Amino acid sequence: MRVQSSRIKRPRATENEETLEENLVNVMAAFIGKWELESQENFAEFMRLSGVPEDAIQNGEKLVSHTEITKSGDAFTISNINPKKTLVNTITPGKESDFETLSGKKGKVLVTLQGDTKMVAQLPNLTHTLEIVGGKLVETLDAGSVVFKRVSKKV
Repeated sequence: MRVQSSRIKRPRATENEETLEENLVNVMAAFIGKWELESQENFAEFMRLSGVPEDAIQNGEKLVSHTEITKSGDAFTISNINPKKTLVNTITPGKESDFETLSGKKGKVLVTLQGDTKMVAQLPNLTHTLEIVGGKLVETLDAGSVVFKRVSKKV
């Protein structure tokens, strides 16, 4: 007499699911860590376009900023830290997530992966790209008429 195994068979992941899981592992490795701002372009113009008051823009240009990226399961937590404010967003690639912009606007965002070193978040009137270029974290916020770029080094 044959005894059947009590093990439950799990459905096999589809090729797309396997690819997403592999990309998440590779992307996580590239982005996780602490990053220190080295340079930025068009900060004031971007903040003005976003409706930030002029005094806050002038103060913001002088602040030393850090970005910390951590992982929990499939989710990334991205913290932008400076002496005046800490902005924390948790996103899961491929799923809609709550998001707050540097200027304080809140909404929903869908983050997609493009290869192993690039994440793209599409918001209304804004595309936010994070990518690793030459070992540096490059953030690009494209609002159409103004493109704000931040370059950070890993610390």
